[in-house]
Amino acid sequence: MSNGWKEVILEELVIPSVKFIGDNVVLIQGYDESEVGKLIEDNKEWWESNFEYISPWSSSLVLHHKKVWVRCWDLPFNLWSKKCFGKVIATLGTLESIDEKTIA
Repeated sequence: MSNGWKEVILEELVIPSVKFIGDNVVLIQGYDESEVGKLIEDNKEWWESNFEYISPWSSSLVLHHKKVWVRCWDLPFNLWSKKCFGKVIATLGTLESIDEKTIA
């Protein structure tokens, strides 16, 4: 795939890039400005049955809940626990999960 896009295939539709950006919002990007609009228009019934609302990107969009990865540097191994990571993250939000490699 060119331009580093990650292709997602949903049923029979090929979507160049879908990214979860927080709350219940995904960002759908195409190869050029008109591609996603054409993809939605050509398959309107599928989109309407799978998405509550579809609109072009706007800088006024405000997300209240966003998931982020947080790296903890120089934390001694004996402090690696869900409780400790939860305390570190508490100043930023709520600990949702810990990746499998860290747990191992």
